[in-house]
Amino acid sequence: METIKKPLFTIPRIYDAGGDITKTWRVDYYFTHPITGEKKRFLAPRENANLIKDGNKRLAYLEQIRLKMLDRLQNGFCPFKDVHLDHLPNFAKYTTIINALDAVLAHKTTFVSKQTTLPVYKCRQGIFKDWLNANRLGAARPNEIKSEHIFAFLSYLVIKRGNSARSRNNYLVDITSMFETMKQINKDWITDNPCMHITKLPTISYTHKPYTDEQFAEIATYLWEHDRTMYYFLRCQIYFSLRPIEVCKLQVKDFNLDNNTITIEGHKTKQRVRKTKRIFSVHKQDFIDLNINNLPPDYYLFTGNNGLPGATPTTRDYFTARFKPIKKHLNLEEKQTMYALRHTFIIDLVKNAKAYDLNTKEIMAISGHTSLQAFQNYIQKYLDEPINDISKKFKLKF
Repeated sequence: METIKKPLFTIPRIYDAGGDITKTWRVDYYFTHPITGEKKRFLAPRENANLIKDGNKRLAYLEQIRLKMLDRLQNGFCPFKDVHLDHLPNFAKYTTIINALDAVLAHKTTFVSKQTTLPVYKCRQGIFKDWLNANRLGAARPNEIKSEHIFAFLSYLVIKRGNSARSRNNYLVDITSMFETMKQINKDWITDNPCMHITKLPTISYTHKPYTDEQFAEIATYLWEHDRTMYYFLRCQIYFSLRPIEVCKLQVKDFNLDNNTITIEGHKTKQRVRKTKRIFSVHKQDFIDLNINNLPPDYYLFTGNNGLPGATPTTRDYFTARFKPIKKHLNLEEKQTMYALRHTFIIDLVKNAKAYDLNTKEIMAISGHTSLQAFQNYIQKYLDEPINDISKKFKLKF
């Protein structure tokens, strides 16, 4: 039998009688008989749609019926009696934007970090898919999604959901990537990326405000007395110079207490680079207290189980939420974040390099910066103290 080159069915559509709720609304589609070639119109089950008296609610209900019918057709349903498509394994299907996004996610899971990046990516894609379905675009083909649709979605994020400009821009980056991946998976799905000419919104640069020496010590004292696990967590962030999410990825197997080092594999770091860090003598007792030598190698050092070591990783949000009441209790400012503790420590090393007998290369080894330019750009943001009065030395005076 000759392989059928085109889909046997049309995408189901909604007939809403021009919005007149006194009339019967329906979902219909056309299906071509795989043997005779006869093309016939069929109705999807209406269920109780026409009992709904609110036009918008009825339309939303029929949209769900339409998507359900499309899914059945995509999975081989044939409305002609006594005809089974199992005998036609190569019959073509429509690829909807939802199908394509599912394929993109499946592709991403093969190389994206499952503990951190993937959940965020999956969440953003889910919100995008919900918006497409809510706006009757879920059954559209990928190349039918245009820049105006993407722009409308981004506006929805800011206006309806209250997302910040930075968050909106992050969505734009991910959706742009989704469409680029579609082009790689199947060049017939889309020819042009609808996101390419949409610009990012301007954002305010957010700088984590360093702590004073007194605040730094006050936080340490308070945590030692009231939240020992948080104390250990933040010391890993400070002494290993790690981001909170990187601390969340630390596992028992990363530690070697015999030679006082930890080795963090590339997939656990932002730069995707393998890191080896020194365990300072003032820090080592923490891991003895946590009894890591007697824990399974795959255990995470900090989890959502009250922060204690366990088999299931957590996210930085858990510890960010845990830090909020501490900030409130100690009257800290909004920009004085967990991450600012790391900055405060590094800046202290820079300011007191001579006293600590450290050179720039050694400080970079602690901070994790791999290029001098990146390190200089980093410290410049926080070394904003005015210089001493040297006006008496000026040769030129005006």
